[in-house]
Amino acid sequence: MNQTQFTLDSLLNLINYMNHLNTEEKRKLRSNCEYAIRCFGKDWETREESRSHPLWSFFGYSIGILLLGKFGEALQNLKKKENFHEIFKRLHHKDQFGGAFNEIMIGNNLLKAGIQFQFLKPDTKKTPDIVLYYSGKEINLEITEKETSAEYKMASMNLHKIDTSLYSLPKNCFFHYHIHKPLSNSRTEDILQKCQKMKHNVSKTGFEKYHKSGIIDLYIFKRENEQKVPIEHRTISAQLPRTDEIRRFKGKISDKSKQLCEEKAGILVVVDNDFWPGEDEKQSNLNLKNNLEEHICDHKNISAFVIINNCVIADIHHTEFLVEEEYFISMMTFNPKTLFTTNKIIIFNEYAKNPLSQEERELVKIL
Repeated sequence: MNQTQFTLDSLLNLINYMNHLNTEEKRKLRSNCEYAIRCFGKDWETREESRSHPLWSFFGYSIGILLLGKFGEALQNLKKKENFHEIFKRLHHKDQFGGAFNEIMIGNNLLKAGIQFQFLKPDTKKTPDIVLYYSGKEINLEITEKETSAEYKMASMNLHKIDTSLYSLPKNCFFHYHIHKPLSNSRTEDILQKCQKMKHNVSKTGFEKYHKSGIIDLYIFKRENEQKVPIEHRTISAQLPRTDEIRRFKGKISDKSKQLCEEKAGILVVVDNDFWPGEDEKQSNLNLKNNLEEHICDHKNISAFVIINNCVIADIHHTEFLVEEEYFISMMTFNPKTLFTTNKIIIFNEYAKNPLSQEERELVKIL
């Protein structure tokens, strides 16, 4: 791999082509991205070991750059918060980055909403990640990620091989792809060979595509030819394996509920970027609620259980929705420019020792 290609300018070059942003918005986005990258050390982007760090996955597509900008903004906003340095240290460890990233992003949401909170220092005793101070009341907040299955890790590794190959494109060339199913090792090797041929030809042709029905739509192009890519495929999108989600969620609830005491209201948040909802997100969310709510009822120190699912979906027909019931909220936000979707499921514990008030329930939507 040609290491000279990976400079700050090349990694952030996509910002120049984000036409939905004005000049000042582009400048601010770049500044925030640079801040986030520099937090990992001088010349981080040129080091070989950086390729295996989770931060590297932010590069190469617009939503990743936008998310990196939000991350940089959050780092700047929170750097003076008490105990923030403890979270910051975890960012540098590959296996701890995800948890620390989620705490920072949720913390920034709370800060921007004007909610008083404190990051708690790690302790040998069971303690939550954050304490919220709302209407004279303390609410404990525990944030975690759902474990990834071995099947998912293998499919994700194959996807990473394709991403890595596409990062080494000729100058001024870009890519989009939509992968319709988890890929086998053999299929991945075949696609990698196709990638090499496309990368070799695109400097002359300006536009290369590879279509395998039901498997992959891949486009490599010079910027002036991006309009040739169908709008629903102007993204980086991949279908990864579905595993026993319910069992994993229940295990996470049983384990992480121990971080929440019974004397205060407690909110357990699971960020699940591996879970891909079905075609009917409303029904998928309802199915999760029906499968999990009775398990949650037996953990009386959990006042509310939240699943946050962030993903990129190449489907221009996705729309936002909000469904509210007495003990359940199902909501989805969708950005049609980036195809970035946030799906959120909130289950309020009917038998919680410290149930949330209506005002406090509104607070949960902010997370």
